[in-house]
Amino acid sequence: MKRYHHLFSFFASFTFSLCLIFACNGAVTAQPLQQIDGGLFYFPPTQSLLTIGGWGPEDWSPLSTVWSLAANGWSAFPDIPAGITHTTAAYDPINQRLIAIGGVMPDQSTWAFDGAAWSKLADPIVTDIFGGDPEIIFDPALGQFVMYYSHYPFLPDAPPGTTYFWEENGWVKQDITPAPPAAVDVAFVYDDTRAEGVWFSGNETWTWKNGAWIQKNPSASPAFDFGEFNMVYDAARSQCLLYGKGETWTWDGANWTKQSPAVSPETPERGFFAMGFDAHRHVVVLFGGELILDPATYETAYLDDIWEWNGSTWRPFSETSVAEWMNY
Repeated sequence: MKRYHHLFSFFASFTFSLCLIFACNGAVTAQPLQQIDGGLFYFPPTQSLLTIGGWGPEDWSPLSTVWSLAANGWSAFPDIPAGITHTTAAYDPINQRLIAIGGVMPDQSTWAFDGAAWSKLADPIVTDIFGGDPEIIFDPALGQFVMYYSHYPFLPDAPPGTTYFWEENGWVKQDITPAPPAAVDVAFVYDDTRAEGVWFSGNETWTWKNGAWIQKNPSASPAFDFGEFNMVYDAARSQCLLYGKGETWTWDGANWTKQSPAVSPETPERGFFAMGFDAHRHVVVLFGGELILDPATYETAYLDDIWEWNGSTWRPFSETSVAEWMNY
């Protein structure tokens, strides 16, 4: 998920960030800085979720740190060679590595991580100062990575969203129509059950299947502004899970259904939070985010709490409670 309003704040002279400390029984004792834009991506070789870079407090400095979250909490992984933000990533099962894209605009390069070291695979697609907003999935049916790339739509003459394939050593533009509109802070995930990608912008839902985009017309749909939501594919329950503004929704391939969990993550006003599916523990994990304390001055707080969804409700992450989740 990407933050175009942060582009302006990034160059501002002052930004306030408040550290909110998460504590609970068996809580994580070492963890990343409060951050946004680092994402959470499952890495099968370590059976853990990785958060890669992001904007760090308190001046939105680009981070190069990489952290792994598993049942026993956080652990530090090898840093990526350059500060990276607006991170999107997906696992490459053919070469057994994680492919990540991101950076401080305009340097949104493509990187690979094999579990021991990072290597740069490609330079940025677009090199203008504002760059763009890439989101990637690995499509097993095509045997390759697919990227949805959009410029920031508030810019004059911003082009529409574009589809790219990763071929050998670079991204190759595809002329595919129809296609989703230009949008940022979108979610793009792969639904293994239905063998299709699912793209959601906050008000439109599209699927990617057999090399084509299809706009969906569900009977009900969530409605969010950019930065207010995130979405992952929940492989344990064969559905996409979307969370935002205190609401939990699921997508079954045809329609959205609003859920009514007994417990939801605290601070529902949070935005720009990370979400990932832990395939080892069969839970969806939500991490951190940003809370706007004063809209007039854009005074913000970065959060560092962790929540997990087991298919029926949310609860705070706790190392001592992980065994309970394994029963689901």
